[in-house]
Amino acid sequence: MFFVTIRAKLVCWFTLVLALILISFSALVYFTLSRALYDSVDKKLTTIAEITADSSTRVSEDSEGWNDYLEKFFGFRPTAKYIQILDKSGNINYDADKSLPKRLPITAETVKRAEAGEIVFETLYGLDKFPIRMISYPVVKNNKLTNLVQVGSSLEYVEETLRRLFFIIILTVPTVILFSSVGGYFLAKAVLGPVTEITDAARRIGAKDLSQRIPVRNKKDELGRLAATFNEMLERIEKSFAQIRQFSADASHELRTPLTILKGETEWALRTARNVEEYKEILTSSLEEVNHMSRIVEDLLILSRSDIGETPMEMKPVEISTIITEVYDMGTTLAESRKQKLELNLGELNGIEIMGNELRLRQLFLNLIDNGVKYTKDGGHIHIDASIRSESVEVRVSDNGVGIAPEDQKKIFDRFYRVDKNRSRKEGGTGLGLAICRFITEAHHGAITVSSTPGMGSTFTVVLPRIVSKG
Repeated sequence: MFFVTIRAKLVCWFTLVLALILISFSALVYFTLSRALYDSVDKKLTTIAEITADSSTRVSEDSEGWNDYLEKFFGFRPTAKYIQILDKSGNINYDADKSLPKRLPITAETVKRAEAGEIVFETLYGLDKFPIRMISYPVVKNNKLTNLVQVGSSLEYVEETLRRLFFIIILTVPTVILFSSVGGYFLAKAVLGPVTEITDAARRIGAKDLSQRIPVRNKKDELGRLAATFNEMLERIEKSFAQIRQFSADASHELRTPLTILKGETEWALRTARNVEEYKEILTSSLEEVNHMSRIVEDLLILSRSDIGETPMEMKPVEISTIITEVYDMGTTLAESRKQKLELNLGELNGIEIMGNELRLRQLFLNLIDNGVKYTKDGGHIHIDASIRSESVEVRVSDNGVGIAPEDQKKIFDRFYRVDKNRSRKEGGTGLGLAICRFITEAHHGAITVSSTPGMGSTFTVVLPRIVSKG
């Protein structure tokens, strides 16, 4: 279970990467230092061998005299412990350290390479406690090998230095990895702390309590932005749940009234025998309630489909003046039934096209006219005015009706919201007409607003983008 958590995986990956880095770096340091130390020994041996080859004929064969000469030349006694000079027959002409148990070895391959003028480096084992690094330096005169200078130096300093470095690496690398792993665990715990808070908060949040929010420690880091985004999502979900609850309550309320009327009238009709006129009256009233419920269900279906983007709306270029004229003709009939006057002013709208759906646009403007007819007293008047902007058209539907209070204007486009519930019910409204108008307008990438003064009337303004010809 330990390796299942993100914290454990982070610590393991951190430890693994750190271990690879430290081991690689330590190996690089070890081999680089080893190469440098061996190169340093080889350079010293080469220098001593060159001096020995050049000066072998000018000093005594006495070892003390030779060592004194080298010390005088270098300023200190050379570290090379073993120096011997061989003639072309392989006999020793000079041995700087007669205490050596064995003479410095020489192979036929070394002689062959020396005759070719090649300097040969070798590492000898078994002659002393530590390996000996040896150079075989040929002395060539007249293209012939006359002498072979062999200089050897103990690798004690090199071996001891590398051994101490290896010990330090073996001791420090695991220690660093161990402490880094522990530190990485607590660091991962601190960094992932907000994730735990998000998890705990998500467990506490339910459909009955969406008001809780996740504390945001730092809005600038990744986890802070995650928590802020999560809070924004919760806020949207909370609003959606509130709208669903309100929508369900309003829909239940709207459907309960006609169902209650239908039930009461049906029970009254069945309670005793009635004549034909009474049955006809009951059926007529029932039909009105059924039609009312049918309109509610149809409007609910439109809005529900629009919420999930399933309302089909095929767009094509349409002349907006033609649609408004058709709606005006239908609205005139509605206005005349209330002895109201409906006026139309298209301005310069003729010939202007917009990308839209003819059926939905008719429904939009007819709803606005019907709304004006319902909330305007008999004998009132309603105006439809249109104007053109640079990239849009503006259509205003005004009336001199009852008006809308400022506090109601903010909610007038909400579903089932009515300023005068009793009057709307009497007029047969469903409380969804303006909500559908907003949906249609927004589907056409437009905007709808209302301005109103109580007792003086209201003006609904629809702004829709128009097709602007290029050229």
